[in-house]
Amino acid sequence: SRELDLEESIPNSKIYIMPGISAYVGSDITAGILSSGFVEDSGNVLLVDIGTNGEMALKKGDRIFTCSTAAGPAFEGGNISQGTIARSGAVDHVWLNGKDIGFSTVNGSKASGICGSGLIDAIAVMIGAGILTESGRIKGEYFELEGPAGIVRINKRDIREVQLAKAAIRAGVSVLMDRAGIETRDIDRILLAGAFGNYIDPENALRIGMLPNVPVERVSPVGNAAGLGAVLAVLDSGIRERAENLSNNIYYVELSGRKDFNEIFVDNLALREG
Repeated sequence: SRELDLEESIPNSKIYIMPGISAYVGSDITAGILSSGFVEDSGNVLLVDIGTNGEMALKKGDRIFTCSTAAGPAFEGGNISQGTIARSGAVDHVWLNGKDIGFSTVNGSKASGICGSGLIDAIAVMIGAGILTESGRIKGEYFELEGPAGIVRINKRDIREVQLAKAAIRAGVSVLMDRAGIETRDIDRILLAGAFGNYIDPENALRIGMLPNVPVERVSPVGNAAGLGAVLAVLDSGIRERAENLSNNIYYVELSGRKDFNEIFVDNLALREG
């Protein structure tokens, strides 16, 4: 606690570090598994935490398989021409109302860019409106969101970045499903963790093929599962004991060891349900 300068504010405090699973699947997944009801669920459950790395865990019976895939920063606004984090003015949702396309921004402020949840919505809307093909080809040089809140453009390169990010996530899920010996129809629940997972529209995430094509009612956001898991670990020593035991009994799948990963990745570039 001295190293963290906590002695003055919290004298004699103790620091507990939640155990990680591997070098690429950290303690945030351990915490999320413990706080989300993942282990207690009797079905086949997929937990996905989407960031620059897409970390995920799949439970079948009493076995848990995990992996991490390099999704890139697109869903956090990185490498996107007008990309931004979900701050004031970011386009956070896009919808198709008949022939009209509408959008909202964080805090209703003037549009300053587009964040991950808005990107997923925009791609799904563009496909629904016939502006974008499943292969990623767009009519014209860019797609423009224009309204009272301002103007935001999405260009061809932005669409490609989204394709690469969503393909990496979906490919990682496919490998876990293969390792667990289950198919899409066998997945009972998909839990979306983190701030991004809490705000994306599950229907649109399914529509662009980011997640296995289960009925949308099987997809649920679980908010900041890692943060809640950390709080539970502070309050309950039993949770800490479970964390230690859990991290030693999870099977980590190294994607770079799969000779077919690149093929699976390419197969998931298309913007379609699957």
